Amino acid sequence: MSASRQDKAKYEYYYGKVPKGYHLHRIIPGYLGGTYHPDNLIALSVEEHAQTHLMCYRFYGDPRDLTAYHAIKEQRGISKQERSSLGGKVSGQFKKREFQQE
Repeated sequence: MSASRQDKAKYEYYYGKVPKGYHLHRIIPGYLGGTYHPDNLIALSVEEHAQTHLMCYRFYGDPRDLTAYHAIKEQRGISKQERSSLGGKVSGQFKKREFQQE
């Protein structure tokens, strides 16, 4: 998950504009209770962001960091269709029948 526009606006209010092409990254990961509070965010270049997720994966061992590393290195996020193929939602409805509510 990435920072929302609102989170970015709060960060920029306290710390100044996020440079073009930079990502906001949580210092304390979400899976360890980290929030999108400006004090827990840092602006990183794409390469720094990818390397940070790789380091977090090596340190904490959470596979979400490895997934984030590969997604960032490939210069893309996970698309709605990819999330859907994993059972996620597209346009508010589950694409796969087994996940749809009766």
